[in-house]
Amino acid sequence: MIALLLGLIFGGSLHTADLGQVLIRQLGSIVLAVVVINLWEETVWAGFLQTRLEARFNFVVAAGLTALPFAGVHVPLLLLDDQVSAFSVLIGIAGLLILGIVVRLLMGVMMRAAYHHQRGPRWCSNHVRRRRAGCGTRRTG
Repeated sequence: MIALLLGLIFGGSLHTADLGQVLIRQLGSIVLAVVVINLWEETVWAGFLQTRLEARFNFVVAAGLTALPFAGVHVPLLLLDDQVSAFSVLIGIAGLLILGIVVRLLMGVMMRAAYHHQRGPRWCSNHVRRRRAGCGTRRTG
């Protein structure tokens, strides 16, 4: 409010925005953020790092290990608050770790479901086809 009054005092003018235009611009900003940032960020965390960790560790350990750098790159966002203290940063880091583990577990479950859904019917049909053709069965005698 003070900034608005100072602007008017120093010769500025007051312009009100059209709500429809503001909402359309904000919707565009949200879509752009999802496509440019969030989609690619999840591709890296879940699609690249977590899947490679799952090849070495179990599902839950891989999610936890992926949550560590995920939380680490988001720590600078904790410093944007007006009231930053060591305690607030520690609470924020704990929250990021918990959120990171939960999100990583959810993404891992979704990726596994998508993988098995994609692979399942194809594998079954190939398996049935090979069995009918006599492939993969042992012949004795």
